[in-house]
Amino acid sequence: MVYYHPVKRKRITVPFHRRDISKGTLMAILKQAGIDRGEIK
Repeated sequence: MVYYHPVKRKRITVPFHRRDISKGTLMAILKQAGIDRGEIK
């Protein structure tokens, strides 16, 4: 799935599977999105 940030004009691709994604993949997605790990609850 591809998401776009309307203000930063960045594109993020998130894998869409029926199983959990690895921690490394999640951290890479957060980094691309500019989201700090502390913002996730």
